[in-house]
Amino acid sequence: MRISVTLLSYEHGVIRQVLDVLAEIVRTSSIDKHFDHVVEIVDFLDSYMDKFHHKKEERFVFPAAMISSPNLKPEIEELLHEHRRARQLLGIMIDETRQKGIKDLNRLSRSSKALVEHVTIHIQKEESSVFPKIEDAISIDDDIKVDEKCREFTRDRFGEDFHQVNERFSFRIQDEVLGAGHNSSVA
Repeated sequence: MRISVTLLSYEHGVIRQVLDVLAEIVRTSSIDKHFDHVVEIVDFLDSYMDKFHHKKEERFVFPAAMISSPNLKPEIEELLHEHRRARQLLGIMIDETRQKGIKDLNRLSRSSKALVEHVTIHIQKEESSVFPKIEDAISIDDDIKVDEKCREFTRDRFGEDFHQVNERFSFRIQDEVLGAGHNSSVA
């Protein structure tokens, strides 16, 4: 196992846990009841999923994989396209949760549902298909370099405790919305 891919997979677990909460809010048509939670989830998805997780993939892991194995380029380009789509959906959610006054909860619900489905499929693709190929492509030495860059990126942009803060958030939001002790995606 390559540490860079292992850490990305762990982050997927945290993201999936929060997506499961959002999916349940949408499924039960309770965005109005849980609007404050949805705002927190949107902020989490913006900072943790997009600005942190996706950026580490885009800036460090994917480029290293394409250098080591150029034949991965089409699959990685598809993943990058999926990141852009997730950003579009997230942008709608940000607009709807940050605007003053009357909000279009139907639009927020539709974009939330679409984002949950899109990111869930995206994570499954990365985990089952692309990450194993990346692990085969990247040497141990290159993986160490990628991991060092990812750690520096995290420390400089987000702080040393960023993982722990977001992991605690994922458990708190799950407990508050789904109930204490709910089974989670994060081990």
